Amino acid sequence: MLSKIAIGLFALPVAVAAQGAPAQPAPTQPAPSQEAAFDTGLAAVHAQIQKAKWNDARTALLELLRAHSNQAYVQAQCDAIVSDLRTCAFYAAAKVPKLSTLITGKIASYDERSQKIKVVYDDSFTDWKGEKDELLVNPLVFAGGYTITATGKSYPGDLDVAFDLDPMGDGWFVASFGSADFSHDAAISQGGGEGEPRLIARADSPARSGKPFTAVLRIGDDRIKMLFDNKPVLEAKRTNAEFGQVGIWKVKGDQLVLEGRIEPSCLQSRIDEELGKQREEFDKAFVPKKELPAWLFERPELKRTPTKTESHVPGLERGCSRAFEAVMQSIAEGKLVEASAAIAKLGDQDASPVARSFVEALLHVRAGRPESADTICGRLLAGGTPMTPARLLRARALEAMGRPAEAIAELETAMRDDPGYVPVHEQLCVMLMRHNRVADARRVVREAKTKHGLWKETAALEHMLAMAARGPNWPRRFSFCSTHYEVVSDIDSKVCFDACQILEASYANLMSQLTWIKEDKSLPRFRVFLFSGENGYQEYNKAILGEAVPHSAGLYTPVLKQLLIWNLPRREDMVRTIRHEGFHQFLDRIMENPPTWLNEGTAEYWETATRTQGRMQGGQVRTDHIATLMRSKKSLPKLRDFVYGGDDFYVYAQQRYAQAWALVHFLRKGPPVHTARFDKLWGELRAAKSTHKALDVAFAGVDWDKFEQEFWQHLASLK
Repeated sequence: MLSKIAIGLFALPVAVAAQGAPAQPAPTQPAPSQEAAFDTGLAAVHAQIQKAKWNDARTALLELLRAHSNQAYVQAQCDAIVSDLRTCAFYAAAKVPKLSTLITGKIASYDERSQKIKVVYDDSFTDWKGEKDELLVNPLVFAGGYTITATGKSYPGDLDVAFDLDPMGDGWFVASFGSADFSHDAAISQGGGEGEPRLIARADSPARSGKPFTAVLRIGDDRIKMLFDNKPVLEAKRTNAEFGQVGIWKVKGDQLVLEGRIEPSCLQSRIDEELGKQREEFDKAFVPKKELPAWLFERPELKRTPTKTESHVPGLERGCSRAFEAVMQSIAEGKLVEASAAIAKLGDQDASPVARSFVEALLHVRAGRPESADTICGRLLAGGTPMTPARLLRARALEAMGRPAEAIAELETAMRDDPGYVPVHEQLCVMLMRHNRVADARRVVREAKTKHGLWKETAALEHMLAMAARGPNWPRRFSFCSTHYEVVSDIDSKVCFDACQILEASYANLMSQLTWIKEDKSLPRFRVFLFSGENGYQEYNKAILGEAVPHSAGLYTPVLKQLLIWNLPRREDMVRTIRHEGFHQFLDRIMENPPTWLNEGTAEYWETATRTQGRMQGGQVRTDHIATLMRSKKSLPKLRDFVYGGDDFYVYAQQRYAQAWALVHFLRKGPPVHTARFDKLWGELRAAKSTHKALDVAFAGVDWDKFEQEFWQHLASLK
């Protein structure tokens, strides 16, 4: 997923007013050694931050500012420096919640190393979530076996305990101790979702109302046992014993005891939430100008370089019709088929020939036809008149054609032609970052500020560069490095180790099955950040993308080169997320511009992989995707259109993900003639050809009607 800066540069036609007077001479540039020394010092500050040495980092940062006072290259990083100081000041003063403040029961014992805990609830159940007369759920998530013990002076007539509650809400068990007085049997039932529960064990209840009692529910690794007054009541098999929460409908008895090993993320996510609340209050009171030198917030006496571009769409100096605006809106919304049909009907009365040609080229880029876009942009630029938006669009086409060096050269030309046009700086910075030229991207942003006065306009780029270098700021930080991965988390070292194991296993299997890929050992390790809770994950998304990404368990950003995952309560879901997003990270390193359907479809194919005959095998049958395809069959694009489709994939995400998985499955496990096409496509894409040309070679000679028929036959054969 890209930063929002990297997308949507050509939306609706919006006029760009030339701002400011002609540019003044830039301030005297510092010696390169001074600027390099500042960067080195700032990196040392970040190293202290990552070690949670907040006061040391703050002291070092202020000393660094004194050593480089009144320098424009420091002022250019003002926002990032303020962010660093705010982080240091907050965590130096923050009160990390203690376990006793997160759980209202009495903590009889807790071993942080093993995560074994024993909690006694007498009269305070306020940390259990739920409404009155509804199921109350304890916040602890148990991993492995655990025990629930209820005692009292008078048995209440019935006692039901919910256990192995799936934290994602998909499954549950209920143990009913029943009552001999009312002929209510003791029983264990299992349910899932909104369906009716299924009885899995039943026995006569020994419980009698009004009598002292001790009811024990022992959930072992593979067995469930119920005891009443130290006597066995019944026993049943336990299935899917990964995670579980405990719930009760009403507090019955005098005391309830929970003991077992908990998943650390259930506490860390609550700590995360509490620190988030503290951070909100801190930010309201924090005044950066009281903490930092006044010169840092000053700006050199440099007027903003005016842009020569009057509109993001060239040729609209005299305006356009509503029909033309509607085409632009359709393109912005990813409705490319609709836009293609509408643009063919436009004439001179709707917009100038230049504007129509530009939008046609834009549509070609969005629809995956960069060669056609490049040809049109070449004609627009042939006259010698600077037409910056056309040059930016041509750069996008060149990158899509697997020619990033030429794309960057086009953007550098655009920078020389029109340095006051903000999208030039944005697109060049993002493209440099995508191709691991972070130092050059940083230079672009600094010069935009110190030479052209674009201080506010490039603040988001500066922030993105800072996040690329530092990652999340956590109160505590753990890490583990394997051969190919560096996993960093705020949970514990074991989680980092486990994630590395999963990723390395996936990497080894991908490399063994994609045998034509040669490993480049000079490249740095893949970077992975594993968040303890969803709150911290979404806050970081807001920082790098400008908004949260709801209903997501993880994402990979090819601009920052970071894989982000939050520790889902269910291990199976987290493992699938790690495999899925890890594949995107893997593919980003070895392939320039893969089709979205291939990228997402193969990630879906791999995320459910299981170990078979000593190796991981993907391609398990996805009944959820098959059901989606069957429901949507009439509205799905034909496979030829889907294969060559543009960037409307995420507009119809549910159907497109399902179709992408199915197509990859067909190409991997269908008729041999098509599995050969899959191998051919990978080879062509790896050869740095444009996506469109690679597809032409891989699917040469295909009878698309027959291909479509065989595709649906393949799906029908899956069980």
